[in-house]
Amino acid sequence: MAKQVRYLVEHIIEVRFLPIIGFLDRKAIIGEYLSDKLNMPHFSISMDRFDLWSSDRNVQLFVSNKNYGLVVLAPPTRNFFTDNIKSFLNALKEDIFEFKFRPLVRIGVKSKFLYPWNNTFENLLKKFENNFFNLSPDALKCFNRKVYDIGAFWDLKGKDNSMMATRSGPMKKEQAEGIFDKNIKSKIPEIGLYFEADTSIVGEQPHNIQDIIEFSNDWSSEQIRIFEDIVKLNLG
Repeated sequence: MAKQVRYLVEHIIEVRFLPIIGFLDRKAIIGEYLSDKLNMPHFSISMDRFDLWSSDRNVQLFVSNKNYGLVVLAPPTRNFFTDNIKSFLNALKEDIFEFKFRPLVRIGVKSKFLYPWNNTFENLLKKFENNFFNLSPDALKCFNRKVYDIGAFWDLKGKDNSMMATRSGPMKKEQAEGIFDKNIKSKIPEIGLYFEADTSIVGEQPHNIQDIIEFSNDWSSEQIRIFEDIVKLNLG
């Protein structure tokens, strides 16, 4: 049985590649094909890209002549995002497109998390300050001011040479409303512990769909694990 998600999540994958000319002549055909293949009835087509989305807009995707991507909002289970990535990317391998994707220049997976907190913002702030930052009295004396908000920013390198840019900290609803997609605005709690991770590899490389699927699965799983560890560390 799939594990349910107890917090707010927004996942995004974006793949950038060298521009392809053949896409512009076939974008309408490709868009219609993917709409039927992925059972996503709503779509729009512009000059150099098309967008598709589910009826509730919690699954959105786009394809252009230089990038494609997928957005999943408030997934019901942990593997919902990666399942949709597999369906989407495998559909992109179909011969109907009559062109080949050019070399990659960037693969990125970005996740935003918000864990609801049913106490005061000040209480959450203190927990994050003590458990995550562990600021010493001497460090606080450097400022000679009271901490009223706090956030952590870390840039990390992985064994696969990927880079992960992160930010985390206590967050109020009004701030979160400017970060999360408007379609899940009603799900945002009044106070929560926020974590964001953007994992990527930059540089020209072969455009291998299976590699992208594996990267996205590994990276999103790692992002979920880190967030849940941060929640456990700070909130018990």
